[in-house]
Amino acid sequence: MPDAKRTFVLANRLKNGPFDRIEAFLTSFEKCSAEVAKLSDRVVDSLIGEYPPRLLDYNRAAWRFDIVDLSECCVWPQMGGRPWAQGRVTDVVELFKKHEPPDSKVWGMKEFADIFSSRLPVIVLKRPTETRIDDGSHRAVAMALTGMKRVSAWIGTFSRGERICS
Repeated sequence: MPDAKRTFVLANRLKNGPFDRIEAFLTSFEKCSAEVAKLSDRVVDSLIGEYPPRLLDYNRAAWRFDIVDLSECCVWPQMGGRPWAQGRVTDVVELFKKHEPPDSKVWGMKEFADIFSSRLPVIVLKRPTETRIDDGSHRAVAMALTGMKRVSAWIGTFSRGERICS
């Protein structure tokens, strides 16, 4: 994907898998990638704009593609409705091992960690006090569960003093 916005839309379309077989996921990934690539910028913005603060953040951020250290990134607060899922990815992984039921889709997502790292980067918003995953907390936890410490990411930074909305 050429940018953070399209990566967000692609990830949103893929968030329910299929996570039963790598081949099925890759087929879905390729199909969805082609569909998202054809979307106009206006449609992409409208899909992100379903949560207006996110679109505002994405439009104001200066974006770069790079590698992030998961120990420096916080998950989305209460990731996926889990009250205990707060803080750095590495801390959440330890809590995940204690609290997450064995039938959680995130356990199955571990099998896709290499694909996530190479083809579906997390989206991070960085400010002076925090580096937070805006999209991809589940992927980040799945990758960390496999032992990955550094992953690919779209990193959005803001001008000094500019407030993140989301």
